[in-house]
Amino acid sequence: MTDTTDMVAPAPDTVAEAPQTVGREIEIKLTGDTRQIVDACDWLARNGAAFRPRAANLHSVYFDTADERLRAAGMALRVRKVRGRHVLTFKWRSDDAATAFERGEAEARLAGPEPDIDALGADTAALIRGVCGEAPLEPRFTTELKRRDAVALPGLSNIKVAVDRGHVFAGDRSVEVEEIEFELADGDIGDLIDLAARLTDACGLRLGSRTKSERGYALAAGELPQCVKALPLSLADDAATEVAMGSILIAAVEQFVANWPGLLEAELPESVHQMRVALRRLRAAIKLFQREFPCADFAILERRAADIASAMGQARDMDAFTALVQDGPGSTLKDDADFGPLLESAAVRRFEGYEKVRAVLLDPMTTGFVLELYSFVLRRGWRGALDVEALGRLSMPAKTFAAETLDRLHKRVRKRGKDLERLTVDERHRLRIAFKDLRYAAEFFTALYPHKAGAKSFIRTISKLQDVFGAYNDTITAHTIVTALQGEGTIDGAAGMVLGWCARGAADAETHLAQSWKTFRKLEKFWH
Repeated sequence: MTDTTDMVAPAPDTVAEAPQTVGREIEIKLTGDTRQIVDACDWLARNGAAFRPRAANLHSVYFDTADERLRAAGMALRVRKVRGRHVLTFKWRSDDAATAFERGEAEARLAGPEPDIDALGADTAALIRGVCGEAPLEPRFTTELKRRDAVALPGLSNIKVAVDRGHVFAGDRSVEVEEIEFELADGDIGDLIDLAARLTDACGLRLGSRTKSERGYALAAGELPQCVKALPLSLADDAATEVAMGSILIAAVEQFVANWPGLLEAELPESVHQMRVALRRLRAAIKLFQREFPCADFAILERRAADIASAMGQARDMDAFTALVQDGPGSTLKDDADFGPLLESAAVRRFEGYEKVRAVLLDPMTTGFVLELYSFVLRRGWRGALDVEALGRLSMPAKTFAAETLDRLHKRVRKRGKDLERLTVDERHRLRIAFKDLRYAAEFFTALYPHKAGAKSFIRTISKLQDVFGAYNDTITAHTIVTALQGEGTIDGAAGMVLGWCARGAADAETHLAQSWKTFRKLEKFWH
């Protein structure tokens, strides 16, 4: 069991004297509608949570420079007034945080509403000034909340509960807040995750993926949520295989969750795509580790990720098809055919697909899957299924595991690509999958080889080859979609032009195949 009061985030690196505190916040947010929040409070009370008899009114003002330097650095600074007291709180992303649930946090009581950063202690104040320079701090947005707080269920870990209902305000704009925060005061983060999972299952809540400060900044700037691509991993040169496993799995699931707002709040097509990419990366990672460290839970999690990705397939296919028609034949050949009925039919299918994506994200089983994966990784759930020899391999250098894995996948690609020009449709598909697995593995492990320039070239070349095979796959997908749409209107002329356009694109890509394959065969193995 870990006492989180002793877990001090790396910046600042000393603890200020009382009444200031510097430490690490470990917190999970669940969100839902009013009925779900009320049901959750009832469930918590029935299960031993002791709520304060009255809600507290929380008025918070968030400060930053005019050009939002704190925001750019992943930091947030606020002054909160609660029960007649002013509290200054500073939060930042911690480089060594294992999950998105963890942030560095410093707090100090103030005499009034102005953000006196020196009250946080010399080290924290120096950190803030290092980011802001001489630029003055000014109010950016506010929150007005009613909070009911409690100590959660009796157990080994001390978990604080806060039920927040209210609004974030920025000028004349506002956004509603209805969420429950679970903060680990001390104990095991696994207990925190388990409590959130139980409440999700009981009351239908879902994981909240944005903090109040993130929502406030976006509101003030009039920004919609953005899609989130996979970020480069950070792995120490001497990292053990088990550490790399955890980092890779967590990074994939966090990319998945980070794209939820882009769909739920803005219906961004790229967010759907990035969620599917995240799930593909997650499944690829699970398969890599399952092969070396067999565990039934790996297989269960992989299947659940596959089911979620499948539910998003129609939306992504229709987005890609619509973009293909609009940017391709629908623009170039618009005088030769009426593409309107085809696009209208596609729009109906696209709407149906987005409803499926929305449903799967709001389904508590999806939040349950995410929390289960977090718990599995943080508790190293695979250990119980391994024999002594396999347990020993967990501590081998990640570079050793990476080299063995990349060698195996590289060999598989070369074997499947033999006699490339004569491959059947099924054989091409198998080669495409092999390329995908090799590319993801290369992306996972490049963090272990930061000074190898060949890593970027290796991944870039594989990506080009994937594009070639992707063009061929797009033709098959377009044919499937057009066939399904042909019974819904007079679209034969436009449909034929779309299929011809795709066939030409595949043929053009085919002309580059031999050279791209030759380039790949000559690539240096950056892991050696």
